[in-house]
Amino acid sequence: MNNNNNNENDTDYNEDKKTIDVLSYEKDIGDILELSDDTVFLEVLKEEEFAPVIYKTGKYSEIEAVKAMSKLHQHWLGIGGIF
Repeated sequence: MNNNNNNENDTDYNEDKKTIDVLSYEKDIGDILELSDDTVFLEVLKEEEFAPVIYKTGKYSEIEAVKAMSKLHQHWLGIGGIF
């Protein structure tokens, strides 16, 4: 969640051009592997490890990522007999 009190979000919306200027920091797996001495791969369930925040609303929004984490944590509590 954004704690910036000056802006509603971290992107700049250009009303004239109807565009959003954002910075995206991504690395390809190959970029990272070359920096490592040892590499281990794990196969995981996407639902347990991946909840991207791309859009302000909708499928890949912050609220959907929070819902996915909550669902996962409830599942863990259920496995432990707590929930």
